[in-house]
Amino acid sequence: MKDQNKTALAKKFSLFVSIFSILLSAFFLTGTKEALAFSPLDSSNFFSKVRSILSNFKIFKPKFTKVTYIPFPTIFITITPALAPKISPTFIPILTPTLVPESTPTVTPTNTPTNMPSTIPTEIPPTDSTTINGSWEIQSVSSMKETKDKVCSQDDQTFIEKWVDKAKELGANYVAVETPYDNPSCGNALEYTQKWVDAIRKKGLKVWHRHMPLAFEGIYDTRKTKGDYFQMISNYIKDNALLFKEDDIFTPIPEPQNGGIFGITYCSQDVCIFENKENFNKWLREAIDVAENAFKNIGLGGKIKIGYYGFDGFVAWGSNNPDWDGILEDETIQKMGNLAIDHYPELIGQSMEQGLNEVMTKYPGVPIIISEWGSVGAENVEQQVIKSMGAAKRPGVVGFNYWHLGMGGNEALINDDFSNRLQFDEVQNFFKGK
Repeated sequence: MKDQNKTALAKKFSLFVSIFSILLSAFFLTGTKEALAFSPLDSSNFFSKVRSILSNFKIFKPKFTKVTYIPFPTIFITITPALAPKISPTFIPILTPTLVPESTPTVTPTNTPTNMPSTIPTEIPPTDSTTINGSWEIQSVSSMKETKDKVCSQDDQTFIEKWVDKAKELGANYVAVETPYDNPSCGNALEYTQKWVDAIRKKGLKVWHRHMPLAFEGIYDTRKTKGDYFQMISNYIKDNALLFKEDDIFTPIPEPQNGGIFGITYCSQDVCIFENKENFNKWLREAIDVAENAFKNIGLGGKIKIGYYGFDGFVAWGSNNPDWDGILEDETIQKMGNLAIDHYPELIGQSMEQGLNEVMTKYPGVPIIISEWGSVGAENVEQQVIKSMGAAKRPGVVGFNYWHLGMGGNEALINDDFSNRLQFDEVQNFFKGK
């Protein structure tokens, strides 16, 4: 009898193990709600769940209604929530803000590019400046105070010749003549221009023509008027062929941005010559073509340096404005073949070195001309020359136009009696390569 009880108990145990195995298979393989929705310690509900699962697998028919409960607590321990490790927050480390370093302003150093000599376009081929005694191929001095500003109170021939003598003594090979294309009511600009050009040629120097229409700027009591002025530029060249000679520089209109670009630069007299930056760039390119065609007409096609406009840093590369990148288009830069800037960094608390580093980084390989600079700042005039002209004496800068020789102003190099001012010698040292 005892053996029979053992046998019966063994069968029940075997049956239970089979049921338990099926239960585990359902638990892990099916993922059914029945397999997950009970605790093994809930004895009142355990066998009904087993019956439901087994019915789903069609191992037993629904007639299976009762199974005697034989507790095996040690077995229930083995099915302690097996999914617990899957619920563990194993992905918490991923929530660590690993991207925070990317928000660090790593570009800050670019705002002060004072240590960027490597950006200088050293691949530019040596220019003629390497074979002359000076520092640049183009070494010019401006006559604006004696030409543009004196159309109505013109200097006599003796004065002009003495002035040009000082320019030659300085070491300049160009003199910038800045007179209007047309005549104001008070004087004859064309005749005055001819006097200056003749005196410059007589001393063996070249001319940098920087003429402007009166109405473009609204000067000499002329009302500012919107227009492209191409016909005036073309006619001036063709009608006055004797003013020009091979290797001269011709700027259609110097500092054209000062005519006013709507929404970008100041428009004097509430008149903007240019509607937008696209119109401005288009005009720059077309003006070069107009001038070149006119020079072809007088036999100087391809023999005159054309362009050299003289942009300020704001227009050229966004100087002193971190949210601005300038407005010159690549097509315009290509058309000009170089970039001429009228740049006075001391007036905005910067240095020539910083400005040149910035512009040469933006336009690598493009020859740069300082088309205007003078010691206009409050600092010692000699130190200004040494610092700014010294910074411009580098590969990639091919020209320098000092503004101005005189007379008048902190930047003037000569006094009213033609004696030299303090910084004359410093400029001369650069122009003569001392």
